[in-house]
Amino acid sequence: MIVDFQHHFTPRELMPTDLGRRKIVSYDEHGAPSFILHWMLFDLDEHIRMMDEAGIEPFWTECARLGLFVFVHPALKLNQTRQFDGYDMARSVGREFSLVMATIRLINAGVFDRHPTLTVHMSHLGGGLSALLGRIRSYQDKEFWGTLDNVRHGMKPKRDFDHYLQHNMVFDTAGFCGAMGAVRGALIEIPVSRIVFATDYPQEIRERAAVRDFVKELRTLGKDGEAILSGNVDKLLKQPAKAA
Repeated sequence: MIVDFQHHFTPRELMPTDLGRRKIVSYDEHGAPSFILHWMLFDLDEHIRMMDEAGIEPFWTECARLGLFVFVHPALKLNQTRQFDGYDMARSVGREFSLVMATIRLINAGVFDRHPTLTVHMSHLGGGLSALLGRIRSYQDKEFWGTLDNVRHGMKPKRDFDHYLQHNMVFDTAGFCGAMGAVRGALIEIPVSRIVFATDYPQEIRERAAVRDFVKELRTLGKDGEAILSGNVDKLLKQPAKAA
């Protein structure tokens, strides 16, 4: 598909693990800045980088300055695998936990408070975040849970957790094999205006007909389905990126 429609795609680059030694922003063939983050908690160099690390702050600053959205994908290889070593759990659920944790880290570390215009595109419906939001919201009450005075666990953002889900984050429908139940479950907690269409075809969904059927099922949602399929794309593809 990329070969057939090559003029509609812009080259992107992985987020470097050695931010102190490399340029943060890449450029396309026209000289326009472009950047996409394919986040991994574990990389080939065995550098474990968390999204709330102080050393990554220049990356967030530059993306916000240039008006670029950041795409986050689950870890391709988990940095801690023992508890998932059986029944293919590392792929079925382990990788999704990395997205839930990445979302919590970004929000509670104040990344969006420091960069209120920053948009993060979280893949796979945030790893099934919607099902856990009731629990996550409860644990944001640091006084109730006795963590208010703890330097690490007592950290929280300036606004309610949901504010950032509704203003700074976009979630896509990939990662659940085209299952509509996952989409309907996400819509209980995440506004439809913050969800965009995606699939992991041909890795996860391996037949074009299955993608077609998924699109058809989304359209049964009416206006909500059309918003997911195309109407919400302006949350990511805004005005042309600023010059570096």
